[in-house]
Amino acid sequence: LATTLAVRVEKRLGFQLPLVEIFKRPTVRGLADYLYGRPEGVANDASIGAILLRKQEKSRVNIVLIHDGSGDTDGYADLYNSPDFLWNVWGIRAQRPEGMSPQNLSIMGIAASYIKRIDGLSLPGPVHLVGWSLGGTIAFEMALQMQERTGENGFLLLIDAPGPATAARSGVGDFSMETELDLLKTNFPGLSLEKDPGFRPGLRDFWPLAAGRLAREGVKAADIVRFMPPDLARLIPHNQGLSLTELLEYVNLNRTLARSRALYIPDRSLKVPLYFLKARQTPGDPVSEWQSYCKRPVRSAIVDGDHFSIMKHPAAGAIASLVREIMADNLL
Repeated sequence: LATTLAVRVEKRLGFQLPLVEIFKRPTVRGLADYLYGRPEGVANDASIGAILLRKQEKSRVNIVLIHDGSGDTDGYADLYNSPDFLWNVWGIRAQRPEGMSPQNLSIMGIAASYIKRIDGLSLPGPVHLVGWSLGGTIAFEMALQMQERTGENGFLLLIDAPGPATAARSGVGDFSMETELDLLKTNFPGLSLEKDPGFRPGLRDFWPLAAGRLAREGVKAADIVRFMPPDLARLIPHNQGLSLTELLEYVNLNRTLARSRALYIPDRSLKVPLYFLKARQTPGDPVSEWQSYCKRPVRSAIVDGDHFSIMKHPAAGAIASLVREIMADNLL
């Protein structure tokens, strides 16, 4: 229910409500006090997509968390609420796809738009970037673009983020009417939109029409969960409480982001410090993959757990302690 509430508040009020705030204030009065009394400087326009997740009055250090494959920053909640996370924490969330349909975006374009969001916050001093999972790919490209500007750059921390893989580019194409019709027919055989009176050939209008048809055919949100990528289902807490349309938005946003990452190859080398935290149970050697695009040696550490459990208590507390060490090292 918390996820459903957050999604609907964003749609109707244009304000991004972190899940953690819902759990902190589980009453109508508490949430109303938060919405009307939120700290000055918190972005309240859903199109901006930047939100203040934690405020430390005595700190001038700003850390920006980049959303994961769900498009949200809720996966970081145990990390930034750790007692050791003593800085101002901002979250960059993805904008929901217009018309629910997937988009043919690039990591470079996404990163450039997120840098504009950070610039709009007018934060003092260097900005430190943190990216978990797919968010690490976006954060890396943001750091590449930001290092070309004058001024002091902060550190970059990637948390269990898969490195750029050239092999992943094979078979990855653009979204089109053909790809969407194939997806629909594969998961819902016998359902054809081409004969619907309102059918218009156009990617932007496809999924609103498809959602209406699916609903009329009796398809439920639980049926959408069945063909969601397993990792996405784990990223969306309480997904059973979302509507059919809301789940389709998540699915197609994830498809947009996953395609962008699969096609991403950095076009230059990173100059700023890169720190990498790898889950012990994650296979492969992502550190070496990222090192190929860094001028300095990547400083890495291992965190016990898998890709998802490291972001939950108690592993998230261990990561927060490592971030404190990184911050001390970076400020020397």
